[in-house]
Amino acid sequence: VHLIIPENEEQLYIIRKGTLNITMGDSSYSLSNGSILVMTPGEKLSIQNKQATVCEFFIMKYRSQLSPDKERGEKAGGSIIKNWNNVEFKPHDRGGVRTFFERPTAMLKRLEMHVTTLNAGLKSHAPHTHAAKEIIVMMEGNTEMLIGEKTFKGKDGSVYFLESNILHGITNIGTKPCTYFAIQFE
Repeated sequence: VHLIIPENEEQLYIIRKGTLNITMGDSSYSLSNGSILVMTPGEKLSIQNKQATVCEFFIMKYRSQLSPDKERGEKAGGSIIKNWNNVEFKPHDRGGVRTFFERPTAMLKRLEMHVTTLNAGLKSHAPHTHAAKEIIVMMEGNTEMLIGEKTFKGKDGSVYFLESNILHGITNIGTKPCTYFAIQFE
């Protein structure tokens, strides 16, 4: 499939299962489970599943309330491609984290992504709030998310949306580690 990202949007891809082959200009990438791609406005690319197995991925398309700032996005480095295998896992007492990036884009003054692995029966941290909006994308495991005064259960493929300044906290309610993307944006 050949794509041109519209001039008024960016697109975020998260590979959930399988391998997605990406071609941008003269460069080609083979992105497996957990790899990500953030495409800036006007970017031209080709995506293809060259494997005999299924490739599943999330696509998040978003637009700014303000006019896109292509110069800001280009100055920060343009499109982002991160291969899961090249992002260092840093273990800690609750599991571990992979820090993907934190930077401005053409649509956002700040976009931050990391992946948390949380051991069974643990909370990521105490319930908290922050100014940035946040999306949690469950890659594997069973969780419970406090959002405001309600709790919601999530599993592989579930997505939680957290509005700015709303109390939230996630707990692994499963019997094995869970893994999820945390995407903050302003």
